[in-house]
Amino acid sequence: TTTNRITMTAVKILLAAAALILGLPHAAAQEERRELLHYILDAFTECVGQTLEVCEGLIEAEVAAEGLDPFIFEHLSVRTSTTDNYFKVALRTDITEQYVVGIDPQGLNLGMVWYPFEWCPPDKPCHSIGPWDCDIGTPLSVDDCCTLITNDVTDQPDVNGNYLDCFVDPPYGSVSKPDNKHRVLIHVNDQNIVVHPPKNH
Repeated sequence: TTTNRITMTAVKILLAAAALILGLPHAAAQEERRELLHYILDAFTECVGQTLEVCEGLIEAEVAAEGLDPFIFEHLSVRTSTTDNYFKVALRTDITEQYVVGIDPQGLNLGMVWYPFEWCPPDKPCHSIGPWDCDIGTPLSVDDCCTLITNDVTDQPDVNGNYLDCFVDPPYGSVSKPDNKHRVLIHVNDQNIVVHPPKNH
């Protein structure tokens, strides 16, 4: 889009100037530009609602225009209520992967954990569960947070015989999910439609 092109052009000028001033070699300059593209890729909101193929084409065109090496695309399927692990609550941890910090884009409710689906007992109507606060002044450990959550939901198992459980969801930059600015993550649904703006992590 015009907005993306203006933003990318401005960044290109700034980076070129910085590379000249600092005398950065080609590889270092490329890495600096990838770091900035980490934020610029957030502007690809036009990917949302597009097919995976169209979205990749949009990104490849911008990257090629900036003279960067191609990215590696990684496709991640979003969970649904029919996914095999639907009964598990995602526990986003801190960088150490030991304590739960939760997910809140605005940073207002640190430690809050959310379950994205309804819980369906065999003898009751489906209903919402959560959210849960896993920060009581200090973040709870993964085990303690999961215990708090599973103890809170008493109508178990569900209609499929599954008990509520948890899984660890470490952040990018942790040991389990190291940063890689050469990789672009694209979240798609079961129809291969992009559901979140892509990011390179």
